[in-house]
Amino acid sequence: MIFEDRYSKAVRSSNLKSKPETRQSDSDIIGAAGLAAKHSPLAIALLRFFVGGDKSGAVVVEQMTRMAIGKAYRIDYQIGEAAASIIARMVLDWHRDSACKSCGGHGFQVMANAPMLSDQRCQTCGGSAKRPFDLMFQPERLELARWLLDEVERETSIAGPLAMVSLASQLDL
Repeated sequence: MIFEDRYSKAVRSSNLKSKPETRQSDSDIIGAAGLAAKHSPLAIALLRFFVGGDKSGAVVVEQMTRMAIGKAYRIDYQIGEAAASIIARMVLDWHRDSACKSCGGHGFQVMANAPMLSDQRCQTCGGSAKRPFDLMFQPERLELARWLLDEVERETSIAGPLAMVSLASQLDL
């Protein structure tokens, strides 16, 4: 079971009693995520948000907003906090649900009045099965939005491995 699945189960657990014979109880998993948050707060905040442990996502949006403002400053682009927050929310929304709505995330056109897909690529997504990210943003904000999406994807990919580092010494590998 991958860490994200174990974490999802742990945040919903009604029993957070530690088990001394193992380092894999629900409380250990939550503790490992807490330790990992010291190294990468956004990675664990994203993990918590995506597994449903943080319904609002306010912490994630706040961190992403600060990141966007910092990046905008470094590339000499003027942006206010409200605009950066909108970009952060849009990037987070796309990352959470990127499936093309026209084809249902299949990449092919849905045949009318039939439970089948045609052999024609979806015209909305061009067959990628994802909503067109670039079209969501004004051209002058696209570079910032793409950068923020890359950061979210990078941080999302390191959340589990970061948390596992604190458990690794106790596991039989």
